[in-house]
Amino acid sequence: MAEMTLDLQERKIIAQLVRNPRVSDNQISRQTKIPLNTVNRKRKGLEARGLISYMAKVEYGPYPPGTGTFGARVLYMVTLRTGVTRASFLEFFRRSEKLGFLAKHTKLFYMGERDGKVLLVMLIESRLESDIIDIFNAELIPWLESQYGLGCVSQVEAVTLHEGLQVLHNYFQGINMQHGSMKSDWPDSLLYLG
Repeated sequence: MAEMTLDLQERKIIAQLVRNPRVSDNQISRQTKIPLNTVNRKRKGLEARGLISYMAKVEYGPYPPGTGTFGARVLYMVTLRTGVTRASFLEFFRRSEKLGFLAKHTKLFYMGERDGKVLLVMLIESRLESDIIDIFNAELIPWLESQYGLGCVSQVEAVTLHEGLQVLHNYFQGINMQHGSMKSDWPDSLLYLG
């Protein structure tokens, strides 16, 4: 697999965006001494290639700093039966009309492989841990069975999670984050930019 090499200017631009995704091209230009037109062109190129993206992350966990909506998190690793392919699962996922429960309760969802079988890894959140068990058994399993039939799940592992410590390589909750952005005194030497 080839590796995408970033030039020095791109690394400086990305560092500013990692610190504060809402920073303007004008501010990046001032901070990095890269001409404004270059910042704009390179940022748009990084976005077009899918190397950087932006999203709003709402913290639904315990208050503070979250909304207090969800107090429990369980990481599930669900192995599907032999014969379910990655391609068939992706197609099912893309055309599924029952993703509302995933949007509400799933903080992350990955597809992988274990022993030649499709593995689904998902972090499910809810108010109480007992609610998560019900969501898993009353919503997730029937959703999978609607496509692959009874017994489509060959193995389930569940891990209860407590404290979120780090996300997206650079963000350490309670350490280098303040008011939705990275603290200004966090050293550039501690940023991972690839």
